[in-house]
Amino acid sequence: MRRRSPALIYCLAFASALFIGILIYVYILTKQANPIMLDEHGRPTASLRLLDRNPAA
Repeated sequence: MRRRSPALIYCLAFASALFIGILIYVYILTKQANPIMLDEHGRPTASLRLLDRNPAA
């Protein structure tokens, strides 16, 4: 049986860690973006107005 190359294992581990890091980074950025859904007239949708914590604004 042939022995596996340690360089290949390290390369695959690095690629996996990089991919997971990118996923976490994108998740954090999307949480900070706080997107608001708009209707066809550019106003926030009714469901988001109900969830608004500051109705006076």
